[in-house]
Amino acid sequence: MIRSSACKGDWLFGFGGKKLGGRLIYIAEVDEVLKGGEYYRNPKYMIRPDCIYQKEGVNYSWKKGSDFHKNGSNIDHDLGKFPERKRAIALLINNFRYFGEENTLNWQEKYDHLKTMLDDLKQGHRVNHSTEVESDLNKLKDAIWRQYPDEKQLGLPTNREKCGKSSTRSSKCNCGS
Repeated sequence: MIRSSACKGDWLFGFGGKKLGGRLIYIAEVDEVLKGGEYYRNPKYMIRPDCIYQKEGVNYSWKKGSDFHKNGSNIDHDLGKFPERKRAIALLINNFRYFGEENTLNWQEKYDHLKTMLDDLKQGHRVNHSTEVESDLNKLKDAIWRQYPDEKQLGLPTNREKCGKSSTRSSKCNCGS
């Protein structure tokens, strides 16, 4: 859903659900939106580890040797049903901070409106926020950029067992970021 509605310049905030304690997982600014499977057809993206599908005739297939979705069984979930493949949308992002499994719960003490809104949410994404929540989001983003001006990946993925990479702290997994 996020990929279908995001536009260049949008800011995305990823928070873990109740199972993950509501921690902040990432903040990212959308640089470009690639639709219609362009991400999986354009040679400049094919070397990226998260470019796990390739165009074959009128359809897409999982690229052998890809680190993610080892058998390609998620293709309909990732790209949408054949033949439309309406989910074959990729968001290109360079300006981000990724926390993954790192504990970022201290934000909850500082941004009351945001915390209240997230505590009441069900799964999914939101586009329109109250002025107070939008203010909290902007303050949180600014605080994170001040605290981590140059570091982008600050923690390991929460789902690193799906990544196929080492799970040690010294070997950060680049799961599509």
